[in-house]
Amino acid sequence: MKFASNPEQSENPQEDGTNIDLSFILTSRNDDHGDQPLKRLQAMIDNLAYHAKRLKARWEIVLVEWNPPVERPGLADMLTLPGPKNPLSIRFEIVPSEIHNAFPNSDKLPLFQMIAKNAGAKVALGNFFLFTNIDILLSSPMADFLAQIPPEKGVYYRADRLDVDRDCPVDEGAEAVLSWAKLHQIRHNGIVGTYPVAGDGQRIEPQIVRVDGVRLGKNFTMLLGTKPHLLSSTQSFIEVDAGVLAKGISIEVGTGPGTGDAPAELQMEIVCGKEVERKGKVTVSERTRIFLKHTPSRKTAVIRFFASGSIPTRINPLILPWALFAITSEVGPLDSWLQSETMSLNETRDVMEGVVFRGDWHPVEISPSGSLFRWGARKSQLELPFPPGSKGGWLWLDLGPGPGTGMLPWWVVIEDDSFGRVERFVIPGRRQLRVFIPRRDRDWARITLHPDPVGYRETLPEADGRILNFAFLGGLWTPTNQSAWFAKLRYWRSFFKAENFVKFLRARSQGHLARESKPIDAPPMPKPVHMNNCGDFTLVSRDDFFRVGGHSEEPVFSLNLDTEFLYRLVHAGLREQILDSQKEIYHIEHGTGTGATPEGMELLLDRLKSKGIPVISLEEVFARAVKIK
Repeated sequence: MKFASNPEQSENPQEDGTNIDLSFILTSRNDDHGDQPLKRLQAMIDNLAYHAKRLKARWEIVLVEWNPPVERPGLADMLTLPGPKNPLSIRFEIVPSEIHNAFPNSDKLPLFQMIAKNAGAKVALGNFFLFTNIDILLSSPMADFLAQIPPEKGVYYRADRLDVDRDCPVDEGAEAVLSWAKLHQIRHNGIVGTYPVAGDGQRIEPQIVRVDGVRLGKNFTMLLGTKPHLLSSTQSFIEVDAGVLAKGISIEVGTGPGTGDAPAELQMEIVCGKEVERKGKVTVSERTRIFLKHTPSRKTAVIRFFASGSIPTRINPLILPWALFAITSEVGPLDSWLQSETMSLNETRDVMEGVVFRGDWHPVEISPSGSLFRWGARKSQLELPFPPGSKGGWLWLDLGPGPGTGMLPWWVVIEDDSFGRVERFVIPGRRQLRVFIPRRDRDWARITLHPDPVGYRETLPEADGRILNFAFLGGLWTPTNQSAWFAKLRYWRSFFKAENFVKFLRARSQGHLARESKPIDAPPMPKPVHMNNCGDFTLVSRDDFFRVGGHSEEPVFSLNLDTEFLYRLVHAGLREQILDSQKEIYHIEHGTGTGATPEGMELLLDRLKSKGIPVISLEEVFARAVKIK
């Protein structure tokens, strides 16, 4: 591990007699990066100075000014700093361009954030380090906590982040800014994901909570689509007003990815104050409705949910065993305080109407674009009805590759259980195709889709045994009285479309159509950590920081390197402690595309790619995490 600013670590960082409890370590430069950087930094300094004076806190800011532009004044000359009576001290550590230019990619990136933070840690005086950024404001409960940090090593601390509007009234003072931030929130970033909020921090739940007097806790993450729903972690809660719960509520739930499509056992507790007034449990299938009715002893009751699961999601190592679709007041008759029922199939939508899914299909999911789809495995079957008088029917399919085939081109073999193989199609990407299914003696047909090659798994069996060979994105079954010879004509017309034919030839020339059927196993997922915006708040003791070797000093864009630092801490034996919901931080919003905002992430990545700036992907971070010894 090399530290950019100083080659040797001080054995006694407070040998000058200064007694600092906490060092805020951040980096910047006076170049207008990230949308209004001076305004955002001034708001942060004012906020820390306000809290330090209020609490008489022994804090310091170590601001690493990395590769400062020679044509502009330094940050110290552009900011209003706290007066001598304020206990907050600020030190500007300059890392000149000579050091910056020695790194690869120095011509593409003017600032290496993680390397700069290592440099700041090298000269910091605090017993604890808080790694953060230039646009963070502490809530009062958070500042109160930080002023009394327990001297506990072997723990690193994380917190949720509340994003607030970018038009922060800096000139009105720290107290006014803090009051303003509480009422101008736009989203919440927690361990299970990011979701929009109203100005006062209340979650915005379109079509989820449909009754007044019910408020969701923060251990849900939103997936918007044609059927909006939330995924829940293993422990979550909702708050319900007494009058609403006394009349009864209906909770529509389903299984989540954390159970691998298996039923989930959902345990519930109704808590008033510190007393548990009711306990119960239900088994959740693909879609289940739970009815709850109870007269609580207080004005507000908390319903806690506990569910087990073992399978992490593919893009995040969290365990999300169940889904929440709706909360309403339509409960119907209740013989006891808790009842449940499995919803019938006609109450749920599917990818393809009028057919029955059998065999190796996974439950319906919602894509990021909001459309429904299913993952298919090895022998995924469709039962097609034949009405009286039909001679056959047209089966239209919309298919695409899946992670089980490495997202590469693949073949699909379509078989009829009465007539054998019907067709074999190459799927070079997403493709729409039509086949003719002839009539037989009975009034239904069973069609099987075989991917070729087969046997590919998404991840190791001990992490996730699901086989996700292909995506079924849509379909249509149309019985007809036409003859079967139309099928061949339709197929060849589709195949010889220029786009499909070129894709086929390219896939064949690259050898993708001759792969053997063998497993391709991805590495297992690491254990879950609270990685959402961890670069804005990671608190750790100085001894633990140096023991793990600090942040990665790769000269790349900083995205995801802060998550890798968390895994360094975890594998060194540190325990993660997530601070409670009252101890929050506020983040002043970036302009779209200037930072890692949900709306601007795609624009940000496109900009980095166009400039040739390397980024470490989250998948690469996970792969590294499981290899750390």
